[in-house]
Amino acid sequence: MGFSISWLACRGPSFEVVATRLGFTPSGKQAAFLRAPLAGRTLPGGWHLLVAKRCDALLVKAGALASLSTDCTVVACSIEEHVMFSSAEAWQHGKRLWRIEHAAEEGDDHLAVEGTPPDILAQRIADARACQSEDSEVGWFFEIPLDCAKNLVGFKHDEVRPEMEDEGFIVLQSMRGEKVWWRFW
Repeated sequence: MGFSISWLACRGPSFEVVATRLGFTPSGKQAAFLRAPLAGRTLPGGWHLLVAKRCDALLVKAGALASLSTDCTVVACSIEEHVMFSSAEAWQHGKRLWRIEHAAEEGDDHLAVEGTPPDILAQRIADARACQSEDSEVGWFFEIPLDCAKNLVGFKHDEVRPEMEDEGFIVLQSMRGEKVWWRFW
């Protein structure tokens, strides 16, 4: 089994403002990492992190990222390890600055890049090529978008630090009061 998640990190407004802008509110409950459908916390570097247990969560769609980033910087990632898909992007002033995407179905060394990516990208590509030449069974290019995001935010979903494994994630709920899709009552 692999991860199927999306996350965004925002620096600027408070955690509560970030959640509210995206249509969520704290539920009053806390959970450990990935123990709730949507939860968040503030990272040590001051970034506010929201994590959803879906690769294609609405919070990482272009409209949500554009709206959220009008007065702050936002970094977002989508991860679907089952098919070796990963993407990372950064937004500021309502505009996408860059996007990096790897889709293994397009090839082991597939990488789609839009905008002006972070300077670290060239080194990550060189590192992945070197590793790929030594061990072609590992999807080294899958890590590139995620490493670029980690370089900015200090977070990577599969490198969660021990202090983040506690029940310190704030569980978020929709402000629209929508029912969970599977609940019939």
